[in-house]
Amino acid sequence: MTTAHQQQASVMRRTDVPAVFEDWPGVRSRWITPPPSTGGWIGGLLAEWELEGAGWADTHPHDEYAFVIEGELHVSCAGVEHVLGRGDTICVPAGQTGRYWAPKYARMLGVWGPNPEGETTEHGECFSLEGMEP
Repeated sequence: MTTAHQQQASVMRRTDVPAVFEDWPGVRSRWITPPPSTGGWIGGLLAEWELEGAGWADTHPHDEYAFVIEGELHVSCAGVEHVLGRGDTICVPAGQTGRYWAPKYARMLGVWGPNPEGETTEHGECFSLEGMEP
């Protein structure tokens, strides 16, 4: 039995993960939880994202965790490069730029930390892997 004061569980079904930009089909992302609110949020937010022969860089006002579900993910932050495989997790601290790339393919669960003031992300960009060392 439910009352008007009880919150109901909601199920979000996976659909194909769409490209972030049409001209960058190797960078795909979808929100698992509702997307961020412009007014801020106090809990974590979840997203599924994929890189396929492509890279992504961003600088967030909140911590960002990437948990590798499959593939190999390279992450550069504060001048240090990390190579992650299935089951590995990395946290890019608030205010730091994280550069993520997958020479072949990587699928991740992204977790955004709290952002109660609703500060905006400084930048986000796709980048080519051409010229990067293997």
